[in-house]
Amino acid sequence: LPVVAFQCLAKLNISDDSKVESLSEIEEAFPSCSSSLQSLQIFRCNQLRSVSGGLQHLTALESLELINLRELRFDETQGQEVGEEEDHSHRGMPWRRLAQCLHSLTLWALPKVD
Repeated sequence: LPVVAFQCLAKLNISDDSKVESLSEIEEAFPSCSSSLQSLQIFRCNQLRSVSGGLQHLTALESLELINLRELRFDETQGQEVGEEEDHSHRGMPWRRLAQCLHSLTLWALPKVD
């Protein structure tokens, strides 16, 4: 699909994809739906290791659900901007830039997340 197709998207579910390893693989779609996407649900993507890349564009996101992602990890620098001072209270939390808009965060069945 062309990226313009995502402009009015309010809800996106990414599920049962055994190939995607990082959201950065699809992040080119996020800027086009940045002001419309309100709900992002990612579940049963067995190779997904990282959700960094793209979340910072989703300024209208109200609900984020990360469910049953066997390989997902949040490392200490994920979501950290170049030159940004490390903030230990937000370490490894890629959704921290969404604090102004995010109302609901669901993290469930993430065995590799500490």
